[in-house]
Amino acid sequence: MKKVLILGGSGLVGYTLVKKFKEYNWSVSVLTFQREVKEADETINLDLSNAFSFNEIPDPGTFDLVVNSLAITDVKSNETRFNEAFTMHVELSRYLAKKSSKYVYISTIAVYSEALENDKNVNISLTNWYSKTKFFGEPNSRHLALRINVIGLESLTKRSLLEWAYDNLHKENEITGFENHFINPVLPIHVFEVIMKYAEKIIAPGLYDLGSEKIVSKYSLIQSLAELMRKEDYVKKGRSGVENKYQITRSENTLKVNFEFKDYVSGYLEEIKRA
Repeated sequence: MKKVLILGGSGLVGYTLVKKFKEYNWSVSVLTFQREVKEADETINLDLSNAFSFNEIPDPGTFDLVVNSLAITDVKSNETRFNEAFTMHVELSRYLAKKSSKYVYISTIAVYSEALENDKNVNISLTNWYSKTKFFGEPNSRHLALRINVIGLESLTKRSLLEWAYDNLHKENEITGFENHFINPVLPIHVFEVIMKYAEKIIAPGLYDLGSEKIVSKYSLIQSLAELMRKEDYVKKGRSGVENKYQITRSENTLKVNFEFKDYVSGYLEEIKRA
């Protein structure tokens, strides 16, 4: 049986990876800060904001695959947790890349400029500590790094954009979606599919962007969710500043997926009803 170690196994990407790898009959070990992930074969709780804790990580070389989806995702928190962010995003990744035979690093498209002059605008623009540390944590071409913007409703931490929107709409709180913030997000399942192709040597190691073929505004995503929940009256259209912002894939080395957002949300809401 193949073995995978997933860091950040309670988050939006990591939790889906745990469940999917189990479906494929992998032995799954999960590393989180405090939460237990019941679907995993093993949950290890470690605070990796201090590099001295790295020695407590199970030997990465004993796993067929190591996936690092661990991150301080709140941009503002990165500015106040300066040293912790560097340790978790950069030093930890370098340690894992050195010790692992096959390593996957989940990076972010936040490394790109949010301005869009043309389709070939691939300028790196490290405007905050989150984007800087995630960028410098990307491993060399011997391993796999994925720059993504992911959406979903299925983490244990409940911190993502859609989870925030779902929670507030469910409570009938009024929320605002920005019509001038554009993204081409993917679902956690799309991340899993690419990682499996890497594990099976269908795609080569290297740095890839992973994004949807469709570019949508954050307002339209939230509005679609609200319509399916029949809570559209609680969503307001807003703008952030005066400039359009594009948090989208840019690299020529981009893997594109095509999916219908409403189909995903409808399926999720049906599962909730059945639960």
